[in-house]
Amino acid sequence: MVLSSPVMHHPKPWRLEETSQSSLSRFFLGSLFLRTEKKLHFRYPEVESLFYIVGQRGFEPPTPWSRTRCASPCATTRLLFEPRQNIAVAPLIVNKRQNLFFLAFARVFWTTFRNFPLFWAKHPHLHPLLLFRIISLTVSSLNGIFHKNVRKSGKCLATKRFMMSSDDKTIEKKDGEESKGLDFKKSKKSGSDGIEQKVLAAKTKSKITPGWVFGMIILLLIAVSFVLAPAIEALVRPQNVNGIVFGKYGKEEIKYTNGNFFYDQVQNYGSQTKTSTDNPTQALYQIWKSAYDSTVLFTAVNQLANKAGIIAADPVVNRAIINSGAYNKDGKFNVELYQKASAESKASVEKSVRRSVPYQIVLDDVSTALSSSAEADYVAAMASKGRTFSYVDINASLYPDEKASAYALQNKQLFYSMDLSIISVEKEDEAKALAASIASGEKKFEEVATSSSKDSYASKEGKVGTVYYFGLTPNFKNAEDATKLLTAKAGDVIGPLEGPSAWSIYRVDSTPVEADYADPALLTSVKGYLAYNDNAVVDEYLATIANDFAQKAKGDFALAAEEAGLNVVTVANTPYNLAQSTYMNNFGYSDPSGLLGTAASAKEVGKQLYTVEAGTVMDPIKSNASYLVVKVDEESTDEGMGSYIKMFYNYLSGSQNQQDFSQALYTSDQFQDNFLGTFFSTILGDNA
Repeated sequence: MVLSSPVMHHPKPWRLEETSQSSLSRFFLGSLFLRTEKKLHFRYPEVESLFYIVGQRGFEPPTPWSRTRCASPCATTRLLFEPRQNIAVAPLIVNKRQNLFFLAFARVFWTTFRNFPLFWAKHPHLHPLLLFRIISLTVSSLNGIFHKNVRKSGKCLATKRFMMSSDDKTIEKKDGEESKGLDFKKSKKSGSDGIEQKVLAAKTKSKITPGWVFGMIILLLIAVSFVLAPAIEALVRPQNVNGIVFGKYGKEEIKYTNGNFFYDQVQNYGSQTKTSTDNPTQALYQIWKSAYDSTVLFTAVNQLANKAGIIAADPVVNRAIINSGAYNKDGKFNVELYQKASAESKASVEKSVRRSVPYQIVLDDVSTALSSSAEADYVAAMASKGRTFSYVDINASLYPDEKASAYALQNKQLFYSMDLSIISVEKEDEAKALAASIASGEKKFEEVATSSSKDSYASKEGKVGTVYYFGLTPNFKNAEDATKLLTAKAGDVIGPLEGPSAWSIYRVDSTPVEADYADPALLTSVKGYLAYNDNAVVDEYLATIANDFAQKAKGDFALAAEEAGLNVVTVANTPYNLAQSTYMNNFGYSDPSGLLGTAASAKEVGKQLYTVEAGTVMDPIKSNASYLVVKVDEESTDEGMGSYIKMFYNYLSGSQNQQDFSQALYTSDQFQDNFLGTFFSTILGDNA
């Protein structure tokens, strides 16, 4: 890529002829130029475009309507045109010392930035040639300071311009026009001319102008801004310049860096996830965790693909590009759309597809592995055979009312009730500011609750309704803060008070009152409190009820349930599926209440349900705060389930194989997982 300078394009650039070896030696700088006996060519086209230096004497660049000639009695170089198209000539720097300085600076700049990965990792959108062009423009502006049409010390004692004829035959001079051209060949010098030139050379040899000093300062500032600043930043934060490492698989780092697979996955999941204003941190975690899991699997599978010698062959990549949908129109690959795509877009799609081909080949092989028909028949038979069940739930609602009322009388404070409204926010400072605006009358409580509260009551102007005191205590980080609400009066605003995950402002809408211990609603609440907060009080009573019922139910289960006023829950055909296999049904689909499924998750209970004889009424089973009395009804066969398994077994088997394969990779000893620590320290730290 050759950058063109902002100056005019000239139909014919300058070249050197009859240039002495000594002159060329003065312009030789490392490998920047290619020396020959009579011609000087630039090795790097970028430098040729930006710093087109011709001859040690210096001259103004030619224009389409003029020709530059440099006259000097001591000149040894003759300047000629040579036809060549579309070459841009940048403004000329016409001082030997300045020439060498800027050429050296250009070489150092090019070499440094071309090999400066830290800078490009931090600023990948910049290109060395772009920054090089910036400096060339700066040099062009400084050239007005340095350049003078009349040079001393033999640098070009005169500059003349002549009109160029349309047929460009001015080089062929007639005898009568020789006086118009300036011959650069050596001529005899008079004594006075030689003395004058020596004097001029002595005067200009050591002269340093203010413009030169100013130019040097500008160039140093450019060097500092483009070289030192990124280097210092890289030293201060080196961990993010080369990417963020979240873990390792084998010897390969699971790294997030610009343009890699992890980066693309974060962008992909980020575009699919709508960030919730209620909990942006949770949404951010979900995006990064999903992208991380995908990258771990991608890395592990690619390592297996490399070990197996799987490569992304060009025909396979081309077919994958067609099938990717990147160039689809109306659901089909569109050749015209592909041809109109930019080279950059094509390269990006090809890169993405090519790196995914080995990964996809491995996963396809795993998921499309066929199973034998005998295996499918065996699994279908297990899925279709099962048992039906009936059971009753003996819970705290059966606890006697008088016992519940007595418990409430002994714990009066727990069952005080009041009407409340609430405002919840995340930060203490915000809560204090809102409380102050309410206290001063600047804003109403309802207005603040609607506009600022982060809980589910914001849509109801903060109104919670009637609550018991025992229901309030879990909302406070310090349980003693809840007592402030008991002593408040209607209309009082309390807080802000700290909770487990928020700061809350409370308004007491009704003065707290003692409970009516004969109220059925209160008794139901007392029994619910006992079931989950003081189960020991009711457990012995419920166990006795359950054992008595189990004895009576052995004769006639349905009749015993009716006499006890208990509802019978019926469970449809369910196979023995303790491991929750996706091939078969489970209690999650067949148990409408879910209580038997919860109890059957215990290995011993699940085994007992399928080993006792059909028609057996089992001993009471403890499930959370309840006791279940279960009757095993009968063995049954679900023919529909068996047919379904046989028909889709290969698909189900492929999915299961893929899940097992992924699980094996995630649990491998080669996997080192540092996601949580890196996420909280780096990702949340950077966004804090």
